[in-house]
Formats: sequence, structure tokens, C-alpha cells
Amino acid sequence: MARFASLFLGVFLLLAGFGLSASLVSLTLAQRDLTSWVGWVGAAYFVGLGLGSLRGAAIVARVGVLRAYGVLSAIGCLGILMLVVVDHPLAWLLARALQGVALGGLYVCIESWLGASVEASSRGWVLGVYQVVVYLGLGVGQLLMGALAFDLGTALVVAAMCLCLAALPVGSTRQVPPDLDDTVALGLRELWGLASVGLVGAAVSGVTTGAVYAVAPAAGVVAGLDDGQVAWFMASFIGGGLVLQMPLGKASDVLDRRLVLAATGALTAVGALLSMMMLGRPGALIAVAAFQGGWVFAIYAIALAYTFDRVPPSRALPANATLLLVFCGGSVLGSSSSSALLATVGPVGFFSVFVVAGTVLAAVALRAARRFDPVPDALQHDAVMMPRTSPVAGELLPVEVTEERAAPVA
Repeated sequence: MARFASLFLGVFLLLAGFGLSASLVSLTLAQRDLTSWVGWVGAAYFVGLGLGSLRGAAIVARVGVLRAYGVLSAIGCLGILMLVVVDHPLAWLLARALQGVALGGLYVCIESWLGASVEASSRGWVLGVYQVVVYLGLGVGQLLMGALAFDLGTALVVAAMCLCLAALPVGSTRQVPPDLDDTVALGLRELWGLASVGLVGAAVSGVTTGAVYAVAPAAGVVAGLDDGQVAWFMASFIGGGLVLQMPLGKASDVLDRRLVLAATGALTAVGALLSMMMLGRPGALIAVAAFQGGWVFAIYAIALAYTFDRVPPSRALPANATLLLVFCGGSVLGSSSSSALLATVGPVGFFSVFVVAGTVLAAVALRAARRFDPVPDALQHDAVMMPRTSPVAGELLPVEVTEERAAPVA
């Protein structure tokens, strides 16, 4: 792992900066009674994230990993500093879209580097460490928000500084980045015929995590939390996801993944219902956020593992690209719908998005488990922590792609 120390340090700083900026935007819009804008600004970010991650491979192939990393870091800084210079929701929408494009492309740079530099026997471990670094960076970004939210300009400058600092260890490394092969997406119709539950899981993951990242800080403000409590509210969401991802992944290796997805969806809905009951009690609401986040952030990893069980190994990476596209589409829907409900109904409307999405996933997964046979154990891969970042992250999975296999349709 020592040879990736500088890269992981860069990832940590990147996610701290982007995480701080994202929560500050939602928090500030809510404090200015612009809650209806929160969803649109969040949706613009996820559109940018999808474009950046899906087109990042072409950028890297054209100019190389290190140059692309530097250019995209500069675009990300521009997107953050625009929030300081132009104080208007429309400008903030454009700024968040630029941040999404930059982070999506940066994910491609980072993951192509990791994916082509590690052996198959250690990819699962490297992916796990990478995911932990991602979550730690996001969590630190939330805590920075709690410490700096009193001065928006200073906080945004600190976020931009994190991106600048992230370029230093990567730009000065002696490691030679690998070349990147472009990834061609697998069609939605074809993937639906192979793994419909995986697509539904990716969509539900997008809806719920889009609501968390884009709207949860504003929901905290509307629910009566102060700046410090909003920071802990967000950190609890992310911390719960970090804690439960690996245990739930292991559970899906032992049990039918569809049953695990159904349970995860149901408990996502239960967590949201508990949150509704805890409104007006800040400490309890923050504690329940950790419970809810544990299920929300595990959905994508299990859905991806389920999809990889059912597609031919040679189509695993294109399937990952399609799932990411569905995830980004779900994130746009989740951020816009949860923001609209927050503005019209209040925090109960925000949490109702999780109730509906979790219930849909539970129903679809249970129906598939009753109608179709599970994948034989010999054809099932081990689940590993999987970030919702770019299609190239699939290269890190320890999946053999040397032979085709047939899988039951579900």
C-alpha cells in the first residue's frame, strides 16, 4: 500500500474539499429560505458527475492521467470559488455542475491508476482501503463545515485549498500512471434482462444518496438543527455507511443477495420513519441518521455484486458503467424530489423519499426472489466495498474475465 500513499492522501483531501463545499451550498440555501433551489443545485451536480465519470476516460486517454488530474482539479477549484464570487442560485447551479464534472473525471483518473497498478489477488483489499479513504474524506468535510459554517467565504476558500493541496502529492509522485482503455456501456434493455434487481438497486441508491448529499443539510436546518448539529447529522449518515458496508457485503455472500437487498431497502424505510418520529429531538435525530445511513450507503455495493453475478464476466465493466448512469439519474430524481417535498411539506416530506424508495426496492427484490432461482454458489463472486464513482472502479474488482457464463434472469 505504500506506493499508493500519495494517491490516497490526494483522494482524502479531494473528498474533504468537495464534501465541505456540497454541504455548505445546501446549508446556505436553506438558511436563506431558498429551499426550493437545493434540489436543482444538487441535481446539476449529479448531472455533472455522470458526464465527468462517463467521459473522463476519453480525457485521460488524450492527455494522460497526471495532466487530466491537474486540469480537473483546477476545474473543481473554479467551481468552488465561483460560489464565493457570484452570489446567485443560478450561478451556484453552474458551479456545482462544474464541481460534478471535475470530481467525476478525477474519479476516473484515480481509479484507472489503481485498477491497472494492482494484481487481481489484492484488488479487493485496495478497493476496500480506497472506499474507506473516500468516506473518511467526506466525513472530515462535514466536520469542517461545522467548524467553519459561520463564515461562508472562509469555508469555501478552505474547500478550494483542499483541492489545491490534493494536487501536490499526486503531482510530485514518482509512480508512473498507466494508460486507460475506454469503457463502452452495456445497454439498459440488455442489462435489465440480465439483472433487473441490480438496476433497481442502483436507481434506489441514487435516489437516496442524492437526497442525503444534496438536501440533507437543508433538511437539518428546516428541522431546527444548528450549524454544528447539521455537521454531525451529515457525518452520522456517512459514518453509518462506512460501518455497515462490509458486514452487509459479507451477509450477501452467504445469503441470497436479493433477500439482503430487500432487507436493506426495508430498513432504509424504517430508518426514515424513525427519523420522522425524532423530529424536534436533535440528539436522537443525529443518532438515527447513523442507522439510516448504514443501509442507504450499502445498497449500491450489493446491487453491483448482484449484477456481476448475473452478467458474463467480460461484460462486467460495461455493466458497471450502465449502473453508474442509472445511479446518477436516480440521484437527480432524489435530490430534486426531496428538495421539493422539503419546501412544501417540511422534513417529513424529505424523509418520505427514503420510505418510498426503500419500500420499492424491498418489493422488487422479494418478488424476484420468489420467482427466480438464486445464482449457484460456484458462479457467485464475493461482495466487496464498491464506490459509486466512475465506471473504471470496476477494474479494481477481483473478477476474472476469461470465460463467459450464463446466469438465471431476474
